[in-house]
Amino acid sequence: AGTDNYVFLYPSNGYYYLARREAAIDGAGYWDWISTYQLSMTTRPSVSGGGSTVAFVTLDYDFGIAQTSSTMGSQQQVFGYPGIFNSVALSPDATKFACIARNSTTGIPESKLYLGNLSNNTTEVIDLNVPTIDGVSSKPFTAVDEIDFSPDGTLLAFDGFSSTTLSDGTTLSSWSIYIINLRTKAIYSLLQNSLGSP
Repeated sequence: AGTDNYVFLYPSNGYYYLARREAAIDGAGYWDWISTYQLSMTTRPSVSGGGSTVAFVTLDYDFGIAQTSSTMGSQQQVFGYPGIFNSVALSPDATKFACIARNSTTGIPESKLYLGNLSNNTTEVIDLNVPTIDGVSSKPFTAVDEIDFSPDGTLLAFDGFSSTTLSDGTTLSSWSIYIINLRTKAIYSLLQNSLGSP
């Protein structure tokens, strides 16, 4: 670690790539490519707590992962499933990842979460439904955007958009921030719903 260590997006020929600036590796004032894959600009990369690993969504909406010590993409890989990843998050200890699914036909994020374990190569699919006060809901979110792990890796936070139709026919639509407990899979609203976008 040091004062001149960070990951950034580097523009080149109309596209963006992951790059690193770390004096201990590259020398003071110099940088290098972490990944040679073009990045999606509709979401942000996710860096592990120790700063050793970064997860990202490629321009064709595949899941990518790379070591931040990588030089010219020497330690990078993609899952090979383009079109289905909207946003990604990496756990602080870099052992788990979470992805919001994307409909490859419509391009719209789905109310579905992929939770993966990089230690044993297992994946779990979790349907994201709008929580209710009086019971378990089966109503999916209209849209789900970004996602991130808590510092201890036991919770995931995400922003979700949902609509409710009142008895008089009025429809209320709003964004809110939600938390999912990865052990119980229970979903809670962190903020009161607010009209508009997050």
